[in-house]
Amino acid sequence: MNAYPYCYGPLLETPQNYMYSPYLGPGFISDWALSRGSYLTKFGTPELIVLTPQYSFFSSDHPNAFSTRAIIEQLCLDLRGGNKTSYDVTYWLDRLLKKFEVSKRIYKSYGKNSPHYMIRESGFEDLNLYLLFAEVLVHAWKHKSISQYINGLLKLVDTLISQTALLNIKQKKHLAWVINKEKIILDSIISRLKLTEMNDFQHDSIQFDSLSFNEYMSPHIEPSYSEFTYKMNNDCSYDTKQHPKILLLFGHTVRSASYIQALCNANITPHSIIAYGQQQEQPTSSRILNMSTYSDLFSPNLQLNLLQSLIQSQYLYTLSTSNELSSPDLLRQIAEVDPDLIIYSGYAGQLVPASIISNYHVLHIHAGWLPDFRGSTTLFYEIIEEKMCATTAILLDETIDTGDIVAQKHFAMPTPGMDVDHLYDNMIRADLLIEILTHYNESVEDWKITPQTQHCLPYFIIHPLLKHLAMLIIDKEKVAL
Repeated sequence: MNAYPYCYGPLLETPQNYMYSPYLGPGFISDWALSRGSYLTKFGTPELIVLTPQYSFFSSDHPNAFSTRAIIEQLCLDLRGGNKTSYDVTYWLDRLLKKFEVSKRIYKSYGKNSPHYMIRESGFEDLNLYLLFAEVLVHAWKHKSISQYINGLLKLVDTLISQTALLNIKQKKHLAWVINKEKIILDSIISRLKLTEMNDFQHDSIQFDSLSFNEYMSPHIEPSYSEFTYKMNNDCSYDTKQHPKILLLFGHTVRSASYIQALCNANITPHSIIAYGQQQEQPTSSRILNMSTYSDLFSPNLQLNLLQSLIQSQYLYTLSTSNELSSPDLLRQIAEVDPDLIIYSGYAGQLVPASIISNYHVLHIHAGWLPDFRGSTTLFYEIIEEKMCATTAILLDETIDTGDIVAQKHFAMPTPGMDVDHLYDNMIRADLLIEILTHYNESVEDWKITPQTQHCLPYFIIHPLLKHLAMLIIDKEKVAL
């Protein structure tokens, strides 16, 4: 088996999650290239398949549903012809990418009405859908070189390679075309990031627009790393006697433990704490998980879990064994506190339900500058695209990372060798949280918050290859492909 591990196994039945993928060193990039190259040799001459225009998207098998094959074929035709602003491209491209990223599957039919829920019984085994959509993302990148498209493309190719035994000759040639273009895109990104001195791959000719990571984002102004943008009265100090009732609603995560330690270090005592759910395993990493000092930020002890951190802090807390935020028992506990503000630190992928958001102000610290970097693992995308990092405090609403902005702050890059997933991420989130609470002794209703009005495609869990590029930027290392 090749050293690149992400394209093996039944990835349609058991999709890759990619979350917290480990750092395997600069050699990982070469392992990926060798793996992809070996399949190019096996698949033969790259070829595109012939397509015909689609005049109807309605599914013949499922009433009130669209045929995904018809939609994707039309996207391919539009983008092959350079029609990057057609109605179908504008409406369907990002929607289908979101659906694939969430499930790592493409269903044969989706509901006719928005938000176009999958028709589960239609199935997700048609490999032509994955091949055609991979081609779509290649063309999409040519017209709009954003990280979301190459991230999705890398995952699609992983999935397709895992199904090699089921591909016919024509499909293998189509996949060879996709892999060849995938290599060109990655080679261009690596060169643009100045992570290699020369390109060793020979590719067929293709004209891509010059890479511009920020072209489709709001203009960026270089900040000072001490910048703290907040909307509250900044002349007041923390006073527990005047302070509104703060409830910490914390799952048993590394982030929650880090927050507790940072609050204790800052001599801030919350009114109430509810620890809910079950204890998670402590983090492991091939990178540095313990730093005594870094840029004047508090560094948590990641060997302590949430309960150990609570005991050490001597904070009073209550427990809820429920993992569900909508459980009657947990809602009752929250109602008994009747907090002015909830600070939320939950489990990955868990959304705070309307039963909480509609009744309380819920503060969340997001790793990334909003609205530009919505979604998951955005620190790594920020490092690749802007070579800096940020956090944003928002009041949660019912959609992901779209709540009103309370405060934002830029930070210096992680130091070489530093763990980003568990240590750096939680250090900078905790730092912004402490600054907010230090300046917070007025009603939430009096905060001068900033609504988010920009609508943009969110980021999804970063593919390990892109994550390794971010790590190489941090470590100031080069890679030779």
